[in-house]
Amino acid sequence: MLDLHSHTTFSFDGRQEPEEAVRRAIELGCKVFGFSEHLDYDYVVNGMQVCLTDVEAYYKNVQTLKQKYADRITLLCGLECGFDLMAQGYYKGLFEKYSFDYCINSVHVLEKKDLYFAEAFMRKSKKQAYGEYLKLIIESLDACYDYHIIGHIGYATRNAPYPDRKMNYNEFPGLIDEMLKKIISFDKAIEVNTNVEGEESCLPSFEIMERYRELGGRLITFGSDCHSLNRIMDGYAFVVKKLKCIGFSELCYFEKGELRLFKI
Repeated sequence: MLDLHSHTTFSFDGRQEPEEAVRRAIELGCKVFGFSEHLDYDYVVNGMQVCLTDVEAYYKNVQTLKQKYADRITLLCGLECGFDLMAQGYYKGLFEKYSFDYCINSVHVLEKKDLYFAEAFMRKSKKQAYGEYLKLIIESLDACYDYHIIGHIGYATRNAPYPDRKMNYNEFPGLIDEMLKKIISFDKAIEVNTNVEGEESCLPSFEIMERYRELGGRLITFGSDCHSLNRIMDGYAFVVKKLKCIGFSELCYFEKGELRLFKI
């Protein structure tokens, strides 16, 4: 069992203490647990009052926890970077300074608006909004910093104000295929993220995951995107069952940037 997407009080919206999260992960039988605190530089340059993670304090804290719990669980230190063209140099500098295990590259903001909120979709059809979102993900794949995982593909669907919020493959086949083929060609992993409404839902959809495998994609990781203790590993068993049905037999994680495979 593994979970690579978690946020603690080092992130502006985290509600769990790091050591509490480690203890809970161990209780749940998790073998590999990754911290991935927010680094949403895009929020800052777009004028929103969101504090950046204290990277140095966060990094030192996780190194201490790694040593303390080394005989009980594999702990990883990562970052979730909110993609922004203006932030690339900043992110790159951090990865050169600190030996992070991995980076989740995520798209949260489109045209200075967080896609989590319905206002980001005002005066836009579903086709236009999701099309722009997918194009930005495709653009983000060319980021100059060293990332390993594409985070929560379909983030824009979480609270979109459309009768059918799902990102259906048959509505965007060209863009979805372009995105998936580029991810595969770059040897990046896709995160299956369970921080979405519905007990049997995830991002991206299993329909997109099926297409990913058809195109030759094999690198999958799991992230609960937990911000509190009650969501650590949430949905893991269901996701693994569905992935096996599609044909996947492994999840992956990254330790000091090196790919590791994990049988499911």
